[in-house]
Amino acid sequence: MNRRHFLKESMVAGAAIHLRGISGTFALNTLKPADEPGVIALLVDTDRVTTSIDQQIYGQFLEHINHSVEDGLFAEQIRGAGFEGEDFDTYWESFAELGEVAVANVDFQNGAKSARLRVEGGRATIRQGRIFLNEGVKYDGSLWLKRETGWPMLTLLVKTAKGEPIASLPLAVTGSEWQEVPFAFVSPMRDTQATIEFAATGKGAI
Repeated sequence: MNRRHFLKESMVAGAAIHLRGISGTFALNTLKPADEPGVIALLVDTDRVTTSIDQQIYGQFLEHINHSVEDGLFAEQIRGAGFEGEDFDTYWESFAELGEVAVANVDFQNGAKSARLRVEGGRATIRQGRIFLNEGVKYDGSLWLKRETGWPMLTLLVKTAKGEPIASLPLAVTGSEWQEVPFAFVSPMRDTQATIEFAATGKGAI
């Protein structure tokens, strides 16, 4: 069935049904056949209470259009954080000078893939754009990190859409086991198209 036709029929049918458990009485103003153009209006009597709503009952409908869930109700802004499937190619950009960036099959408790940054005296970076920042708001997160070889230094860089620095945070890694490293910063400005980078320098792999 045509989606638009189905929704029109559902609205007409649903409007004729008494809705229990809702504060207020709904009266149908006009009913027309689904294939006939027109306007359907519902009058809500907010002064009449028919029954109370159980606090344990919830109902909602949300269609995931244009990031209405991610970045909207779900505040996580980093996309493809697990590097699964095509996530790395879809959401991340990489850059390396005297180094290498690759997706590695390294199992750990939170996934099966990782982004490996290897450097030999240079720099290896992964970055992602379209980060929304508001002035004076604190943003936080964490990375699961594992040092494989050497002692590379990892830095979190947040930049404006024009490439100007917003935050620069060193991410300290101790030992050679998986560890969750938290980070937090307060944005000094508003930027709806900021970028976030994770850059490795020095020598080694992480």
